[in-house]
Amino acid sequence: HLMSGWLSEYSYKCQPVDYSYNPTAVRMANLCWWYFISKFTEFADT
Repeated sequence: HLMSGWLSEYSYKCQPVDYSYNPTAVRMANLCWWYFISKFTEFADT
């Protein structure tokens, strides 16, 4: 998601793990969580 920092704060190559409660880090973790949950539902559908 572009608003989560893909264009400004995150790197496509390698990004160190951010264990803080920084709003950007929490938003990106939430986005990744929803992405993988949607993949599990797609897998269950097939």
